[in-house]
Amino acid sequence: MRDSQTVEERVRQAFRFVATLDVPEPRSQGRANPAGGAARTSSSRRRRRQMVAASVIVVAAVATLSFVIAYGPRSSTPGSKHPQGPASRPTVASSLPSASTSTSVTTMPHAPENGTAEGSYEPFTAGGAVLPSLRVTTTLSGHCVSGGVEGASSYRCFAGNDILDPCFARPGTASGPVLCSADPADPDVVQLETGVLPPPLSGAPTSRPWAVALSSGQVCVLVNAAWSGLGPFSCQPSGGAVADCHAPTPMVPWWTAECQAELDNSAPFTPYRISRVWT
Repeated sequence: MRDSQTVEERVRQAFRFVATLDVPEPRSQGRANPAGGAARTSSSRRRRRQMVAASVIVVAAVATLSFVIAYGPRSSTPGSKHPQGPASRPTVASSLPSASTSTSVTTMPHAPENGTAEGSYEPFTAGGAVLPSLRVTTTLSGHCVSGGVEGASSYRCFAGNDILDPCFARPGTASGPVLCSADPADPDVVQLETGVLPPPLSGAPTSRPWAVALSSGQVCVLVNAAWSGLGPFSCQPSGGAVADCHAPTPMVPWWTAECQAELDNSAPFTPYRISRVWT
């Protein structure tokens, strides 16, 4: 109400000011007095300017009063429809998870969401080049026999006292060199220089599961050895949560394997979920 009263008071002052102005008298007929003509002309012009200014003030005051009456005075009191100052912005809660919030429903590292992932191990491109993702760390010389733990398409090779199994030849070739992998999840491979490769064993499977990745993150590889009821999958790294596993059991959606924490006949076997299998 203070703003409204102020505007009204200004309007009254403007009207009072206009009322005090002297309206110039009509110019008399006849000859003007030369001595006082210039003074009367200057005074008349000054009064006309004052009347124009007063009229402008009155019009502005009336317009302001009309606006205040129509829209109401601005107020900073709580609940006002026209609060003073910048408008406050609503706080929007983000639907995205924070950096410390996990949205994964599985605890398996790099595991698929819908079941065990199955795939083959191919260290060469279709043109016979070593895959760019692999790294040859050692080159040895030796000989190979058929077939390796991967099946009839792989080889079991020997370089001095070292046994390399499985090893793989370039597509469509029957001679070396071959690439050997101790862990299909590891990019490091050994290249073995060898001569003519033996033909595949008759009746041997073309491929079979020879490596698995457990839910613990360890990789277990089939080892062709006398296990005496243990193994035959040896898990890496040594000293991890699992030492060895029995052959995996295909299931839907997850393959499983019975594994033990210690390589000992007295250690119990516990079922583990398999996140990936190589055949």
